[in-house]
Amino acid sequence: MQRLGGCSRTDAHNRCLSNREIDYILSLVAGVREAVGDEVDIAVDCHWRLNFSDARKLAGELEEFRLMWMEDPLPPWSIQEFKELNAATRTPIATGENLYVFEGFRPLLEIQALSVVCPDLQKAGGLNEARRIAEFADSHNIPVAPHNISSPIGTVASVHFAHPRQIFWRLSIMPAMFPSGIIYSLKRTGL
Repeated sequence: MQRLGGCSRTDAHNRCLSNREIDYILSLVAGVREAVGDEVDIAVDCHWRLNFSDARKLAGELEEFRLMWMEDPLPPWSIQEFKELNAATRTPIATGENLYVFEGFRPLLEIQALSVVCPDLQKAGGLNEARRIAEFADSHNIPVAPHNISSPIGTVASVHFAHPRQIFWRLSIMPAMFPSGIIYSLKRTGL
């Protein structure tokens, strides 16, 4: 039996959510929304744990909270399911941290299966490959929010990547490294 917050999952391997689990997730998001108000954007990371049916159900239920995005609801190879999910909800759908090089992103971006693409620079193949992904996303009007759980050097590399991009949206950072939540971009090259 696997624990999901205050709920117990009876089958940790089938990617299914019970109504009780969905209600619990909604109560957590409602608590966060109440605590931070409407001025702070909220994202929900599902860590590839859902099947398509439950991802669609949860995304629909989350619409009232006006999330920044719902991240990784499905396994990264679920290209057609991402497209259907993205079309079925007003909750923005994001993924990308476990996709590799441009060719890993192309199928999702070509069919506009995402609302937001989140390449992890270290996994995506570095700055040049991430640039290719961002330019392709831009040509399909999909914003880029680099995934970043990097060291300070990796974070600065992500800032360098994001700074000149018109379609860049957000960059996740580790609060312990940047307590103010603000990173200033250098006006010169180098890390």
